[in-house]
Amino acid sequence: MRFTFLDGSIICVLFLILTAIICWMKQYSVSVADFLAANRCAGRYLLTVAGGAVGLGFISVVGSWEIYYKVGFSGIWWQLMLLPAVGMLLSVSGFVTYRFRATRAMTMAEFFELRYSRKFRIFAGMIAWFSGVLNYGIFPAIAGRCLIYLLGLPVYTTNFCGIQINLTLALVMASLLTVAVAFTISGGQITVMVTDFCQGQIINFATFAVIIILLFKIDWSNIITVLSAAPPGQSMLDPFDIKNVEGFNLWYFIFQIVLTVYGYNAWQGSQAYNCSAKNPHEARMASVLVGWRNYIYNVFFFFVPVCIFVVMNGSNFQSITETINNNLAEISDSQMREQLTVPIGLLHLLPVGIVGLLCASFIAGNIATDETYLHSWGSIMVQDVIMPLRGKPFTPKSHIKALRLSIIGIALFAFFFSLFFNLKDFIFMYFAITGAIYLGGAGAVILGGLYWKRGTVQGAWAAMILGAICSISGIVLQSILWPYLLPSLKQKYPTVFSRFSESFPLTGMEMAFFFTVVALLAYLVVSLLTKPDKELDFDRLFHRGKYAIDDNEPKHKADNWRFLAKFGIGKDFSLSDKIISIASILLTLFWVFIFILGNIIHSKFGISKEVWGKWWAFYLIINMAISVIVAIWLFIGGLSNFRDLVRLLKEKRRDSLDDGYVVGHKRLSEIENKNTEQLLDSDETKKVHS
Repeated sequence: MRFTFLDGSIICVLFLILTAIICWMKQYSVSVADFLAANRCAGRYLLTVAGGAVGLGFISVVGSWEIYYKVGFSGIWWQLMLLPAVGMLLSVSGFVTYRFRATRAMTMAEFFELRYSRKFRIFAGMIAWFSGVLNYGIFPAIAGRCLIYLLGLPVYTTNFCGIQINLTLALVMASLLTVAVAFTISGGQITVMVTDFCQGQIINFATFAVIIILLFKIDWSNIITVLSAAPPGQSMLDPFDIKNVEGFNLWYFIFQIVLTVYGYNAWQGSQAYNCSAKNPHEARMASVLVGWRNYIYNVFFFFVPVCIFVVMNGSNFQSITETINNNLAEISDSQMREQLTVPIGLLHLLPVGIVGLLCASFIAGNIATDETYLHSWGSIMVQDVIMPLRGKPFTPKSHIKALRLSIIGIALFAFFFSLFFNLKDFIFMYFAITGAIYLGGAGAVILGGLYWKRGTVQGAWAAMILGAICSISGIVLQSILWPYLLPSLKQKYPTVFSRFSESFPLTGMEMAFFFTVVALLAYLVVSLLTKPDKELDFDRLFHRGKYAIDDNEPKHKADNWRFLAKFGIGKDFSLSDKIISIASILLTLFWVFIFILGNIIHSKFGISKEVWGKWWAFYLIINMAISVIVAIWLFIGGLSNFRDLVRLLKEKRRDSLDDGYVVGHKRLSEIENKNTEQLLDSDETKKVHS
């Protein structure tokens, strides 16, 4: 591997910069609300850039590359043209985002107690935590293996009680997790968000550098020639000819779109970002900007694996291909070899210095992912399980201590799980099925809780229980019974079990979709058969009317653009907000129009590979142009928001009761009379007040 002293120096400089920022910002984290939600002081650009870095760890990048290395440009048609359009419409309308932020809840399960009951909050918190830590459990292993092969580290193994342990992997994972834990517990969401913002800028710069170098090294005509040679049913240019692509066929992308709407903002891996905005409108605008931010990363996700595929399967890079294959041959596990094909291939195409920048961006993204997930799952365990179970709030000091210990516990679990668990499926398939343990029922519970007064506690229980049971059953069947028990059953009872295929018949995405349908139907049917809570007040829940809170929510004069209200654009939108939202809608409609037109032309006349090649060239140019503009825009806006964050944290008065504790559909900080306070232990209440 061509990893030099210069490359290593770049990584060291990154670490020193992040450490200095942590030492500066941790002084502002003094309350529970600071630790959990940056005291709700974050602006839209800061949230957008920092939140984007969370999705660029090794696990997300390698998972995306795994898809596009198999489907090429064909996957863009279904995933990157239609899915962002759906997401943009949801974000502009404030779907889920606005109403959830209006509740002032600091976790989703806290909202569940406000909307349903304390027992359901505890149960949902347990399910979310179990699903989340199981999902996160493979993150350190993927990151560690990538770094081992990217840096060319020697691999040492040992046997312990008959189990082979990769000592190099253990050391690398321990190092990455230690850094992430130290960054996270030092200041909670404040230090997490600020470091994520800085890491996001590093990732943006590295992304553009890598793409530009690949454009110069690999000729576009060569790309089209190699991709055109794909066999029928596995086209890497024609999105209508991918029915034989393993796992990632048309149904994968259709199910992904449906699940995106159903589970919009339901996943809690970065839950602190959902409640850190200054007000509900700022949260909505941040979700709008996410659509623009993704242009930067989408090009990186699909263009890099396509280039590596061309190198590996073309005739113009035979010497490089041979070297890459020799490196890959050293990896015995076939699934791991597939995951590392693109990272190792990319390393051999980049010059000295850029290799270090790429590794630095990978490490930055991985730290951002680790610290955000550790913060989220650690917070959920304390906020939604331990605190409601103990029946009284913590003192602020003991509360923050419990959060820190919980975060350390998540890191220890992830370390040992990654060390011993061997992934048997594609990364995104594993995400789909483990995420469905919580998301299968959570989508129905969240949508019903926010938008349907008729939704009941019993309906929420039914949806969450069925969603969890179905998903856990799917994991057991796919990962345990099928690969380990079925072979022995075939040998003992060949007449009965020989009809079953060697591989499990359903993918993780297919199972996630079917389990979601079951949970949604359960919520609807059971809610209609039971009575809603008469004491629930939606105005109080969303702080409307006489319960409104001064949250610096912007108000502007009404104008003549009344048609904008159909898209959720109201009086809280300034002129610049309207321009951003309208541009988002128009760009979305453009891609939808192209998508519909392409489908019509294909059904009537067909589209040749040559035409598809020209279209993908146009698509790449448009995306690159938008990416450059957006990167500069978000950088300037992010710096402004960062300055505002520091100012607000200095000025804001802390409320020691703002800790996520709920009594009778009310947050502790919003209790209005002594009668309600008597529901709490009086001595503990006095401690919290003091």
